[in-house]
Amino acid sequence: MVNELLSRCDFSSLTYLSSTRVYQKVSSGREDASLSVDPNDPSDLYNLSKLTGEAACLTDSRETVRVARLSNVFGPNAGSDNFLDSVLLEAQRDGRAIIRSGAATAKDYVALSDVIGALVRFPSHAKSRLINVASGVNTTNAQIATLIEGALGTPVTFASDDPGTRFPNIEIARMTSELGIVPRPFQTAFTEWINS
Repeated sequence: MVNELLSRCDFSSLTYLSSTRVYQKVSSGREDASLSVDPNDPSDLYNLSKLTGEAACLTDSRETVRVARLSNVFGPNAGSDNFLDSVLLEAQRDGRAIIRSGAATAKDYVALSDVIGALVRFPSHAKSRLINVASGVNTTNAQIATLIEGALGTPVTFASDDPGTRFPNIEIARMTSELGIVPRPFQTAFTEWINS
């Protein structure tokens, strides 16, 4: 589909939305990191689809065809089934929540308002063709549980005591220097979202 769009459409700028999940199996969250995927691993199917779209865009000769690798986006988007939305909904609905992954699992989360601010600047400000859109700081499930308990007064427990998955810290130097976006700290943005 991306190839068809690139070959058939005329546009002044195109930004393909990819994912920082492509860094899952590497130690660096830099845009120029060599990535690792395994076509035999069912969990890599999503990463392979994103990287295929990225390859189509980045091999296109037009400098205005770019890629934004989005972190885990959170914010007002009622009805979403992403991790943070589902945990919050469960806490509000049931008066408690159970997180199915380990307390030490750590990922990068970025506020929707910061993502929008970054994306609207891609056509006019981006010099690089590949830019991470993230907070640049990992947040653990334990930290998320503490924030929910503090804001809602509901207990949050963990169904698993596994050591969890830790993604590499996502590098955001290009986002801050080229797009002029400094993302809000997770705790600030998440607390505002819960209380809105």
